[in-house]
Amino acid sequence: MANILLASADFLPKQGGISWMTHHVGNAFVHLGHTCHLVAPMQAGMNVKEALYKLTPDYQARPDLSGAWHRLSQTHRIQQYFAKLYQATPFDMVICLHPHYYGLPAHLFAKKMGIPIGQTYHGTELRSAVIDTENLTFISKRLPLLAQRRSQRIQTLAQKANAVFVNSSYTSGWVTKLNIEPVITGCGLDITPKSSTPPFNSLTNAEKASLREKLGLSKERTIGYLGRLAPSKNIKVLIQAIADQPDLHLVIIGSGPDEVNLRESAKALGVAHKIHWAGKVSE
Repeated sequence: MANILLASADFLPKQGGISWMTHHVGNAFVHLGHTCHLVAPMQAGMNVKEALYKLTPDYQARPDLSGAWHRLSQTHRIQQYFAKLYQATPFDMVICLHPHYYGLPAHLFAKKMGIPIGQTYHGTELRSAVIDTENLTFISKRLPLLAQRRSQRIQTLAQKANAVFVNSSYTSGWVTKLNIEPVITGCGLDITPKSSTPPFNSLTNAEKASLREKLGLSKERTIGYLGRLAPSKNIKVLIQAIADQPDLHLVIIGSGPDEVNLRESAKALGVAHKIHWAGKVSE
């Protein structure tokens, strides 16, 4: 079995699809019999429940900063950090679950150590990279990784990876534009259904009624959305569906930059009274 190093700039306690996918992918590798170490920006003392992998917090990580000097210094620091981890436990492979921040130093480290590297893409970041690089000149495409713009680096990292993983057929379509055949993995859930929260269909009618009451839901048919409120999520499609179905309600759990626009859309369509905004909800 393999000793795998996972790296992701998005991780808990930051809420989002990539954060939870990273957690579940780490557990899935352990279920398969591998040893898995996860490197991610973390706050000191943060405890991730139900983690089967070994969590290695990167307390010096600053993925929020930008600029050429920051990228250069952080790339050097992260490579040294990976080398220190490698000395203690040699890795058979490295997998980046997000191309930003750890992507470049992980590729440089894997190349130096002669071990394979896999890169995961989620859609939006690769789509913008492909569109942005379609008009790049031949000279700019030949620039070293450190000198490339972010969109260029995202594309280059995909082309240099030993394997590329994607979360959907939509993302796969953008990867194939780079003449790469990706592996569609889905969203990265545990391979065994273990969770402290029971599935909804196992709840009694009384428990379901209690949950509806806590969320302020009526007894009407209700569909739900759980996640970040961002334009790329196409939540307006759900709001339009509510407008087309008089007896249908919608509960939206989460927050994000698109919340104001979504509320305005609901008012414009006359369905604001049928949408329940739960905001952030604890696990």
